[in-house]
Amino acid sequence: MTAQSNLDRLVAEADIRALCCGYAQALDRRNLDQLRTLFTADAVLEGTSTTFTGIDQISKLVGLMGERYIATQHALHNQMISLAGDTATSETYCTAQHVRKAADGTTEIYVIAVRYRDSFRRVDGAWRITRRVVIPDWEEIRPATATPSRHGDL
Repeated sequence: MTAQSNLDRLVAEADIRALCCGYAQALDRRNLDQLRTLFTADAVLEGTSTTFTGIDQISKLVGLMGERYIATQHALHNQMISLAGDTATSETYCTAQHVRKAADGTTEIYVIAVRYRDSFRRVDGAWRITRRVVIPDWEEIRPATATPSRHGDL
C-alpha cells in the first residue's frame, strides 16, 4: 500500500466512525434533520422488533424515542470496518441507556448492549448507511437513582 492509499483508508474509516457517532447523537438529541443525512434514501434498518425501509420510515425513530423515553445515551465502543472501494461494512458495539417511566410510576433505566452490523456506500463523496442491523447482546433494567439533567447543552 502506498502512503496515499493508507491515508485514504484512514480518512474513510474516520468518516464512517463519525457517521456512526452521528447516528447516536441524532437519536439522543432527537434531531430528525441530522438523522436524515446519515442514510441513503433506500436504506434499511432492522431493529430488534421492527424493520424500517427507506429514510422516511427510519426517520420515525426520532419520534418513537421521544414517546418511549425521557432521555437516552448511546455510547459507541469497539468498531471494526472493512473497506471495498465505495462500499464498506462494519460492526460497532454500543451500550444504550434509556431513562423511562416504569409500570409502577417510578423512573427506571433500561440498558441494552447491542452490535450494529452496518453496510455503507459512498454517495457523491460522502459515506451513508445503506443497511443497519441491530443485534442485542444483553439488557438490564434498574431503578434510576438520579434524574436527567434539564440544563441542556453546557
